[in-house]
Amino acid sequence: MKARRRLLFFFLVLVVGGAGGCSQGPDLGEILRLADQGNTDAQTELALMYYLGKGVTIDFKEAVKWARRAAEQGDAEGQAILGVMYHKGEGVPKDYVLAYMWLNLAFPRLTGEMKDTVVKGRHQLETVMTQEQLAEAQRLTLEWKPVISRPVTRKTSTKKKIPADIYIHPSEEKGKLS
Repeated sequence: MKARRRLLFFFLVLVVGGAGGCSQGPDLGEILRLADQGNTDAQTELALMYYLGKGVTIDFKEAVKWARRAAEQGDAEGQAILGVMYHKGEGVPKDYVLAYMWLNLAFPRLTGEMKDTVVKGRHQLETVMTQEQLAEAQRLTLEWKPVISRPVTRKTSTKKKIPADIYIHPSEEKGKLS
């Protein structure tokens, strides 16, 4: 899928240290069209674009909107992004219970660096959450059910790569976590 290749290129530019927009940025209109049709790849791509300001102005509320749409359909990458945003309080009020829940939901279906990022986020949360908050997050995780409101045109494999440093927004100093 073209969107998947663009997303992979987008992440390579981000992780390797590219700054600013790509010379051949993704077709925002096409991504929006697919996202509106329920395509979780496109929804996750939009969430990251708005979160990082790649091809669009940084807008955490829009990032949350698109991450939530993907996450609620069971997309692991969307769940991980939403978990990070709740953890950091970006676009949503900071909520450690919801952050932990979304990261917990994403964890079993991720691999490699993405899984390592989620493990790191959950560990950070465990150091600041009470036992009651952890129990509530676990309860919410167990009770959670995906919501599919539109036909989803998604392939079953997930090859997207969330950058390992998603917890460090480009506007923040490297190595410093919220």
